[in-house]
Amino acid sequence: MAVTLATAHLGLFRWLNERRVDQTIDQPYVTALSLVFVNGFRMFLAASLGISFIQIVWKILRHKPMRLSDLDRLLSILGNPLQLGCVNLISRTPIPFLCALVFWCLPIAMIFPPSALTVESRMFTTVSEQLVPMVDPGFIGNNTYQGMLANALWASDNLGNYGSPSNKASRVARQAILAGSYITSPSPCGQNCSYSIDISGPSFQCNDTVSPDLATWVNGTYPQYDAFEYVYLASQNSHVLTYPSWEFIFELQWSSANTRGYQNLSCTAYEALYSFQIRYLNGEQTVTMTNVQHITKLNASHFYGDYGLQPVDGGPKFLVNSSSVSLEGGNITDINRRMNIAAIQDTLVDAFSGYIDRLILHTQQPANTIIELSELYSGPATAPVFDISAATMQNLLQNITISMLSLNQTTIRTNVTQSTGVNVYSFSDQARLVLPYFIVLLISLLFIIGGGFALVSNGISASTGGLFQTLCTTRGSDRLGDLAAKGCLGGRENVPDDLKDLKVMFGVLKNRSRMAGLGTQEEVVPLIKGGF
Repeated sequence: MAVTLATAHLGLFRWLNERRVDQTIDQPYVTALSLVFVNGFRMFLAASLGISFIQIVWKILRHKPMRLSDLDRLLSILGNPLQLGCVNLISRTPIPFLCALVFWCLPIAMIFPPSALTVESRMFTTVSEQLVPMVDPGFIGNNTYQGMLANALWASDNLGNYGSPSNKASRVARQAILAGSYITSPSPCGQNCSYSIDISGPSFQCNDTVSPDLATWVNGTYPQYDAFEYVYLASQNSHVLTYPSWEFIFELQWSSANTRGYQNLSCTAYEALYSFQIRYLNGEQTVTMTNVQHITKLNASHFYGDYGLQPVDGGPKFLVNSSSVSLEGGNITDINRRMNIAAIQDTLVDAFSGYIDRLILHTQQPANTIIELSELYSGPATAPVFDISAATMQNLLQNITISMLSLNQTTIRTNVTQSTGVNVYSFSDQARLVLPYFIVLLISLLFIIGGGFALVSNGISASTGGLFQTLCTTRGSDRLGDLAAKGCLGGRENVPDDLKDLKVMFGVLKNRSRMAGLGTQEEVVPLIKGGF
């Protein structure tokens, strides 16, 4: 039965291995079953050891005399582990002593098997189609002109022209510029998930030349009242307002303390398609750009015609669809798409346009630009250092584009990979269950086999404890009876020392006719199997 229970315990743990806790047996019941298995194993093995122990003791009594004090300790050792402290028993009766030691060590060994099965967290991955936040320059809301404007990233002027980025777009962009990173968005799909999206937005292609009119453009917008030397100036090419088909070009010129003379950078805005891998780990967002395609140069066609975006045949509600034509003859959805892309680009251009004077009389005069608050500016005011390059400008524009996702302009369906943490049973350390059972069984089996041989040799089974065994085997010895009578009140303190030191063995009593029992070596002769 002990082997059966150990095998069943192993089978249960192997069956539960890597199974989800919420889809199998609840953990409290698994714990209860484990306790049933180990306690049942211990109970059956302890019973077997107890039976084997008493057979071995009585076999020893048949072959050699033993002091009654030692015999008393042996017969009570299975009920009192303190008797293991009598080290003399090891040398006098080593086999019964070791058997009793194994008997009392069973509970210690049974501590380990239940702990072999643990509960661990595993990440299970599922893929499903879900709605996720999206920034779509072509989004037109509820297919009306007013709905399109309500969801646009640009704001119109009094005549319905493209005026500037919307306040919400500019606010998000400046947060990204000041933070030096994109603004994160809350997860739409749980604590651990990922998905890929493609976003249309602006990108920069830059070279190291600028227009000779740059200072004129800057002064036209931000007049410089004193003829101080610039350390930084930037402006968008003003031709875009005069020639609607002109590209959006942002030009910068600066002087860093670690370089000589002025450096130039001219960045042309493109319509681009970004591929982003968005991942959430414990609710924290990470966005990785996997690819960017620079499609075509962004232009301002139909941006500045008075009421030129309104639909010709929209009716009283100005309905808008993919074929709607504006008063100027342009496709409304295409114009709106390019305006939204231009608005994202302009959030950066507007934030960096302006100038910074060289430090004069402890005062550095900036106009409009916030570049000195970004990561592109470092060093003291007396010797500023600018980290402006094609790569840093494109990185800023990319971060701003990602940050627009936080506006929740619209949503898109895409395949979302979700990683859900669940608790599973883990039976990774099988030795913790197998070894205690195996070692205990192996050692116990040696004593059980020894007890079996003793039983066969004795010819009759000895019982553990009880009155009849004692009553029937202690009659007939005059010497034993006389000494025992002196301790008739019971209790160890009343036992005479002579009785404790008396050596007895089990055999045929010489002074009795066909009677076996405990007696001194002089009173008994060896008992032969089958002699009675």
